[in-house]
Amino acid sequence: MCGTEYNVWVKALGQQYNSSDSTVVSLTSAPCLPREVEIEVDCIHDGAAVVSWNATYGAANFSLTAMVSGSLLSLCETQQNSCNVTGLSCGETYNLSFTASNEQCSLSAPMHANLTTRPCPPQGVDVSLQCGSHTAVLSWEERSDVELYVANAIKTSGGPVQTCNSTGSTCQFASLDCGETYNFTVTADSQGCRSQASSTVSIQTEPCQPVIVSDQVLCQSEQVQISWYQASGVVNYLVTTTGSLGYVKIHNATQSIPAATLPCGQDYNVTVQAKGSDCDSIPSSPAFFKTAPCPPSDVTTYAQCEFNMGSVSWGSSDGAETYVAVATGLDGHAHQCLTNSTDCSWNDLQCGEEYTVVVRAKNGNCTSLPSNSSIIYMDSCVPQNLAATVNCDMRVVSLSWDGSNGTNVYMVSGEAGNETTVLTTNVTTAHFSGFSCGLNYSLTVTPQNQHCPGNSSASASIQTWPCPPVGVSTRQDCLSGIVMVMWQATNGSDYYTAAMQTDTGISPMCMSDSNGCSVPGLTCGQNFSVSVTASNQQCNITSSHTTSLQSVPCVPTNVSVVMDCDNNTAVVSWTASQGAVQYSLMAHSSHNNVSCQTSSLNCSLDNITCGNSYSVQVVAMDDNCSSIPSQALIFNSAPCPPQNVSAEVDCLSNDLMISWDAVREADHFLTSVTADNGVTIGGCNTTNTACSIRNMTCGKTFSVHVTSIRGACRSQQSQAYSIMSAPCQPERISGRLDCVTNSAWISWNAAPGADSYAVSAVGEDNYIGNCTSSSNTTCEVEGLACVSLYNFSVIAKNSKCESQPSTTIDLQTAPCTLSGITAVAQCHNSSILVLWHAEGNTVYTATAEASDHTYLSCNNTGTSCYLHGAQCGLHYTIIVAASSDQCSSLRSPPYRISMEPCPPSNVVVGSTCADDSALVSWSPSLVAETYHVVAMGANRHVHTCNTTSSNCSISELHCGQQYDISVTASHENCTSKASQNATLNTGPCQPDGLSVISHCNNQSALLSWTPGYNAVDYYGCAQAENGDMLYCESTNPSCTIQGLDCGTLYNFTVQASDGTCNSSVSDPVQSGAAPCPPRQC
Repeated sequence: MCGTEYNVWVKALGQQYNSSDSTVVSLTSAPCLPREVEIEVDCIHDGAAVVSWNATYGAANFSLTAMVSGSLLSLCETQQNSCNVTGLSCGETYNLSFTASNEQCSLSAPMHANLTTRPCPPQGVDVSLQCGSHTAVLSWEERSDVELYVANAIKTSGGPVQTCNSTGSTCQFASLDCGETYNFTVTADSQGCRSQASSTVSIQTEPCQPVIVSDQVLCQSEQVQISWYQASGVVNYLVTTTGSLGYVKIHNATQSIPAATLPCGQDYNVTVQAKGSDCDSIPSSPAFFKTAPCPPSDVTTYAQCEFNMGSVSWGSSDGAETYVAVATGLDGHAHQCLTNSTDCSWNDLQCGEEYTVVVRAKNGNCTSLPSNSSIIYMDSCVPQNLAATVNCDMRVVSLSWDGSNGTNVYMVSGEAGNETTVLTTNVTTAHFSGFSCGLNYSLTVTPQNQHCPGNSSASASIQTWPCPPVGVSTRQDCLSGIVMVMWQATNGSDYYTAAMQTDTGISPMCMSDSNGCSVPGLTCGQNFSVSVTASNQQCNITSSHTTSLQSVPCVPTNVSVVMDCDNNTAVVSWTASQGAVQYSLMAHSSHNNVSCQTSSLNCSLDNITCGNSYSVQVVAMDDNCSSIPSQALIFNSAPCPPQNVSAEVDCLSNDLMISWDAVREADHFLTSVTADNGVTIGGCNTTNTACSIRNMTCGKTFSVHVTSIRGACRSQQSQAYSIMSAPCQPERISGRLDCVTNSAWISWNAAPGADSYAVSAVGEDNYIGNCTSSSNTTCEVEGLACVSLYNFSVIAKNSKCESQPSTTIDLQTAPCTLSGITAVAQCHNSSILVLWHAEGNTVYTATAEASDHTYLSCNNTGTSCYLHGAQCGLHYTIIVAASSDQCSSLRSPPYRISMEPCPPSNVVVGSTCADDSALVSWSPSLVAETYHVVAMGANRHVHTCNTTSSNCSISELHCGQQYDISVTASHENCTSKASQNATLNTGPCQPDGLSVISHCNNQSALLSWTPGYNAVDYYGCAQAENGDMLYCESTNPSCTIQGLDCGTLYNFTVQASDGTCNSSVSDPVQSGAAPCPPRQC
């Protein structure tokens, strides 16, 4: 029975007696599974339910699970007969399974009951407004597990809730109020449970129709004030105004328009429409009004200066009945004119006035804004009280007078002789800055305005200033320091003063009544500004441009020299000289002179000669003069670097001996030896011209430098001398035997400093074998004797030395007890026939190793076999062995043979036009000894040549032929297959059959000939007796030569071309041109 605990014991039964009971053991049977299951879904909370089942016998643990997305989900564990399940997804159906377990067993079984949770809130909720219908459509994402959707709508301002039921994904709400905001939600119903409400969506319904409450027109502002009742749900208003003259204006407003500017003189109607975020209201009922008349336009004024009269006219205004024109003077007095026409006149205007005229239009109680003003200018009054003054410093004549009403500008005139200057000004002063010096001017003033001419004033006279000196120049005597100042005499001057001014206040001067004066002994190195002043009784006028003068520069002092021994340069410096623009330096020695010019206070002498003594002096200069030289200063240059540096290496000891030429001025010498990695490994300090460094490192390249030392200065290093030490001894020698070729492969590690290697093999009876390698560290020693012991060693070499031999290794070649063999190459059959002497029924194996180290083999119990797969162009070494071990004693001596050469490749033919020959070249074929070239013409004509090189010249080729050229290679008794053919086209043949027909009427000749093979172009020629030539060119076998001279005999020829080569010239044909006409007597 399930879920029951049993006590178990055992008793043994005999024929006479029974045993006592065994120890009692407790046993619990498998738990019982529930049979009646009830599920109650929590419709208030999402993802919750209560699962219960009937009570079972016996204690057990219960586990409730469900399969979700392929994974087993544990819902709850309990020892009761019910379970609260939470955390489930909304709107999901779960297939439940039940597990019961005790200490002994665990049983699982499906419950055959499904758990469907509370529906999820609808998603993707959206609402759209149907403009003009007061209807909104609510939509959402439909789910198959939902039985019914319930949608709600409520105004944010309050009111009843509108409800709509739907089994689909939309619901429609009608009769919504205008200008309101509605909030919408929706819930889902399924199996008696209702979901939570969806997220809220809102919508603003279309605005209500506006109602205009007032419109007011302001007479002179051209503005209308419009107001209406505000409506809810409005984003903005569209105010549409339509005029009687076609004017239409739409205003965008968020509230009533306080003032809108409209065109004047029209009748208007206006409507207002409210615009919402999604929909618009219907327009309001229209309101009507009229604007004030327009201001008059095109106002034009006229003046009659001689009669003090003025008039005005204008264009008609929309909405006007009468007009008022007003002319207002500068002092405020006015003249008015009322009319129903478009012009007015006044005859009582005052002279010297400016009248501002405006016109207004009138209609009933409204007067328009004034028109644009226009001005009437009356005649100006004559200026009075002229006064003239002169400003000598500014060289300006000023004139002032009393102002005149009505004047816009004054024309001020100044006259002196034939010179007239006119100024225009709008004030009562004028300044003449362009008058000439030393003249008497007559000045007058004439008033002007836009409409009336004015009368000139009485004249005023004024005398101008003296003329300034010009052409000021100086001339300095650099030795005496005397300066001569010169200028050009000018009008109006009584005397002149020349002044020389410095920044420090030095001011020598001289005076003269002519055009020059002199100043003696100026201080050195000063910059003087020279000016000349012309004077008379009224003004002192200084020359407008000063002249600069630099006195002679002072002598440089404190000259010093600093040597740069490393670069053998000297830097000379000194103290600045007053007045110097630049400096010139000269260094003298017995071998050379060095100079430089600079504007600084030092100069680098880069071209001084090593090992010399120099005397240096400095001169200060300006643009015109030079100072005397400074006191001489003596200095010594750096010693010269050693020349002809050389070095030798002792290949046995690796000692280095360095030598160089003596340097006369050097005290001693320093040598340095630098390895190729930049590390200095040695050197010496000596007074001799040679030096040795012992035991240099093997396999290195060294740079040798020598430096001369003189006092504290050392020379530049000598040119580097590069030398290599002896290469290092090769190491790690190893070898192996190739029993097929009876050769040894020797290898070793690369030795530093080695360019090549030599391997030597010394065998018994002093047999010597060797091989060399240029860069590889492996080398094959061929031709070893059988059953011999060899000592192998390796020597490294470079261009100067050899290393010591490496340690030796010993290799023993195998014995060759079989007799000699013979091999025959089967040409073009890719096989080799191997022959030997057989004994008994032994299986013999023939092995061939090619020069590319590939192998062929065959075996037979007889005396021969064929090695198949042999390739052209290879050497083969063959042995025959009576054992599978090629190195056993049961093998023959090696036999060497070559296959036929491979066909030559890359055949190239180069022709020469001059001698009917062709040079044929090709890539060499391995194992080839000779080559045979065949040129087969299209006419079956054959040319051949033989050579041992990779090119061959074929001569005496026929013209105008196409040749197929092939090359074969030969070795002993075998010849390769022919190469791929190369094609050669020889130059065209000499044209024949030339005939000439002369045309008398146009002095030309027609040439024709027989066409030739391979010719693409022809050139005809006519040569006169005096050597003149005429030509024609054609791709056809005929051409015409023009321009023949009458009565001249010509030799006609033709030449063919194939675009590369030209044929020889045809046999000439002699013919004469047309005879010349007779001359008149």
